Amino acid sequence: MNRWFCIGNGESRKPLNLDSLREYGKLIGCNALYRHFTPDVLISVDHEISHEVYRSGYCKENIAYLRDWNRIPEQSYELLTDLNLISDTNQKNYIDENEKGDGTEFVMHGINIDQMKKLRSEVIENNPDLPKQDLDLMFTRGGLWITWLEENDKASSTIDAIGGGDYGFSSGPLSSLIATYKYKADEIYFIGHDLHSEDEYVNNIYKNTNCYLVDKATAVYCGNWIQQHKLVFDKFPQTQFYKVNPNTDSKISQPIEEWSECSNVHYTNYNDFNKKFKNIVYDE
Repeated sequence: MNRWFCIGNGESRKPLNLDSLREYGKLIGCNALYRHFTPDVLISVDHEISHEVYRSGYCKENIAYLRDWNRIPEQSYELLTDLNLISDTNQKNYIDENEKGDGTEFVMHGINIDQMKKLRSEVIENNPDLPKQDLDLMFTRGGLWITWLEENDKASSTIDAIGGGDYGFSSGPLSSLIATYKYKADEIYFIGHDLHSEDEYVNNIYKNTNCYLVDKATAVYCGNWIQQHKLVFDKFPQTQFYKVNPNTDSKISQPIEEWSECSNVHYTNYNDFNKKFKNIVYDE
């Protein structure tokens, strides 16, 4: 049985000791999970945290697929970082860059600050009631992230894992797609893929930390995640998918209506999960 555990960062996974899953299958996780745990494969689609992951040294020894992680030769550096191309060059720390060292290639992502300001104005005009904390995360990150690379690492672009474009998937659905397409998973268990929030606020273990929303930010819309997951379910009908829920009749434990016709989607709770996989460490 080729079994994979897809680890999301919803708060329902807090009590589970992820190390106890290793004897039963492989683990694929998302974004800031690397800060406290090393899965078999890490996925990141957010550019800022992708640079954080790489700079931490994680990719020296561990497999990571990062969106748009394309190596650029050092000869292109001056052209791509020309601040004369933007009107506002007084932005503090506009270029966020690590030490070059002996690096001869780099990866760059970012947004032109002029474009960011224009987009912010448009969003405010069309969404006057959008909470300030949501705006702050969306529009205070203008600038360039530049990370100089080491010759031998285990970081690749997400498209390398699935033989083409990553369809703009969020990290959770993309981890499922990679587990099925690249690693040929027979079974996938979703842990911490809560999708919904129990209240109006964001549901994420890493809220209030770098690259994440504050705890009073509005809960993230989950419709895109639900639809992207369904595309994977439909594409791989022979793979069995299990959403692991808390032992409660909570909002995040309800069946997903949009998946109701997917015969390869199942639901289980932590009590039954522990019966199936012995020695799983879980504190209610």
